[in-house]
Amino acid sequence: FAFFSCQDYTFGYYNAHAAMAKDDLDFVVNLGDYIYAEAYHKAGADGVRTDPGGEAVTLKQYRDKYKLYRTDANLRAMHANFAMVSTWDDHEVVDNYAGGAGADGGLAPAKKYTLARQKAGYQAFFESMPISPIKGGPGQRIYRSLRFGKHVEIIMLDERQYRENQPLDDAGMVDLTNPANVDAIKAPRQYLGDKQLAFLKERLKNSTATWKVIANETMMMNTKFGATTDYNLDDWTGYQAQRTDVLGYIRDNSIKNVVSVVGDIHTFAAGDLRVADDDATPVGTEFVGGSISSQGLGDGGLRAAVGIGAPEDATKPFPRTGKAIYDILLGANPWLKNGDVDHHGYGRIKADGAGFGCDLVRMKTIKQKSTAKMPLNDPAGDPWNGISGTFSWTVKPGQAGLSG
Repeated sequence: FAFFSCQDYTFGYYNAHAAMAKDDLDFVVNLGDYIYAEAYHKAGADGVRTDPGGEAVTLKQYRDKYKLYRTDANLRAMHANFAMVSTWDDHEVVDNYAGGAGADGGLAPAKKYTLARQKAGYQAFFESMPISPIKGGPGQRIYRSLRFGKHVEIIMLDERQYRENQPLDDAGMVDLTNPANVDAIKAPRQYLGDKQLAFLKERLKNSTATWKVIANETMMMNTKFGATTDYNLDDWTGYQAQRTDVLGYIRDNSIKNVVSVVGDIHTFAAGDLRVADDDATPVGTEFVGGSISSQGLGDGGLRAAVGIGAPEDATKPFPRTGKAIYDILLGANPWLKNGDVDHHGYGRIKADGAGFGCDLVRMKTIKQKSTAKMPLNDPAGDPWNGISGTFSWTVKPGQAGLSG
């Protein structure tokens, strides 16, 4: 199967869907941000297409988003060829909302969140996507588990509807030398909600499948932009108590062959899931599948964020993030085995009794229509990032992460 996420209609072409449609797959997994309520970019500026409807707030506007996105022939070709398993993330309603945070969604007034807006976004999602809410709740329940033969069980999560507000007002960069910041990140807060958390643990413990696959909207691996700064408190990083609870449960119950597949962060990555950053033994493996077309970290802002010069020019057909930045990122996150913040695409999985294989399929560009791909194995000194490494892995049964 393939897994994908984050397909901003305005920023880039759906070249990844054109490639995916020709792949030999049994099904695809959508990890969210299938539409963007926002209209961030415009053709001729930093985008390739303009969303004429602007930002969606009403039910009609959300419905129109799905209509617009499906004018894309590559997206339709992918749908025509494969069944889809879906969840949502935030942009199906509005960026970084927290469904369990109360009437403001944990957002500033400028974000225009209301419960009515969330209801409209959910209704349009259910009308447009191959999924219906599960009766009995809680709420509009979409978390569930799907079994594929002897070897694969996919646990689909909902990491938006039940979560409490992000810590520290969802700050983009956090100083980890400040004890108050660390305490805020570690403070107990709901990410999944009690019932979904219990469901996840039950499926992990009782599944008889060889591979227990957690379909995560957001990364479970912690992400740091340097030795003293943390990034993206909207993902599991900002909900450390519940993250530790889940990963500690896997460790304490000796649950083997846990793999997390991830969307959200518009970045390719692969690495080990550790309960604590300094743990020697991983409890699982994580693969992060980039974005179909949404603006990535390397498309602008990353150089300044890590303290190296000016941002890359996001209008370039091939943004290039230099080796110095990768040295910082990989050095601050030793559980990462490789990453790519410049390209866009999807993850391709082959799972059976012999192993769990993942190829991170990276398109050369999204700024022109093309199905050209980056190689799975980069030679040393490849000019796109100056580092060597693979973007294809196979985890063997019983192997502890990519380091096992």
